[in-house]
Amino acid sequence: MVERGKLKISWIFVITLFTLCGVLTYKSALAASETQHASAWSVNNNADWTPFPPSANPLGVSDNNCTGASTPSGSWAEFIFPAFSIAGTATITGIQVKVKYRSGGSNTVQLTKSGMGLVGDARTLSALSAQAFCSSTAFVSVGVDGETWNAGLTQTDFNAGNVGIRLTQNANTVDIDAVELTVFYASDTDTGGKKLGEHFLCYSIDPHGDFKDREIKLEDQFGSSSAVVLMPVALCNPVDKNGEGILNRERHLVCYEIKHRGVPKQTVVTGNQFGRQKMSVVHPKTLCIPSNKKVIK
Repeated sequence: MVERGKLKISWIFVITLFTLCGVLTYKSALAASETQHASAWSVNNNADWTPFPPSANPLGVSDNNCTGASTPSGSWAEFIFPAFSIAGTATITGIQVKVKYRSGGSNTVQLTKSGMGLVGDARTLSALSAQAFCSSTAFVSVGVDGETWNAGLTQTDFNAGNVGIRLTQNANTVDIDAVELTVFYASDTDTGGKKLGEHFLCYSIDPHGDFKDREIKLEDQFGSSSAVVLMPVALCNPVDKNGEGILNRERHLVCYEIKHRGVPKQTVVTGNQFGRQKMSVVHPKTLCIPSNKKVIK
């Protein structure tokens, strides 16, 4: 992609004969998140909670109206959430629960799924006992992007409104004002299912003839630099992965080995249909440029 004389580059590492590369257009980012507030709740014992369900006190956004329990540990409340609208064929990359509350000690939070009960790992919600009743409660969170709680939940589960949380009281007092569930995800399609980028299958090549080295200037999200283009090393065809289709059958990439002057030295987190991955960016290796292709033999 050439824009105002500057080459926008994709780092593609060709290790084997066939390499599958996901290359995105610049009109949308992969990573996104969506938050919903609790819309209904239930408890294991109405007598333990004041007020008890279906009181709206702990539902929706924070309004300084609480429900409270001051019984021995073991009482629990389960909260359910409206259906999410997570984009396309997204992969869930993280789950976060935020509870606006006060508590005399730590408590346990675990995800629930309709028809299955508790799923995934239990998390500890820290104590927040210094707050006055309800009017000055504060949010405490568990989970971040990159943590899926080993729950095996999918986009479909959240979009069907099948995911909730259970808060189990371990302390002597708990007062809850609001409960939020945030889902982090990565997708290469928009909310209408339209694909935002292309996949490429990259082949190592045996170039015929000579290629003259040339020096170029580059600018990407890591900054500006210069490089010497050495030789072509790969040809990338647009590819249909898992029946997802091809946006443009004429769009190809030719990738060139480069000698780069300047090392990014960055740590990044990527997200796509295969999941979320933290990685260290070591050094630029190849420059891939849009190309046309004709089969001659």
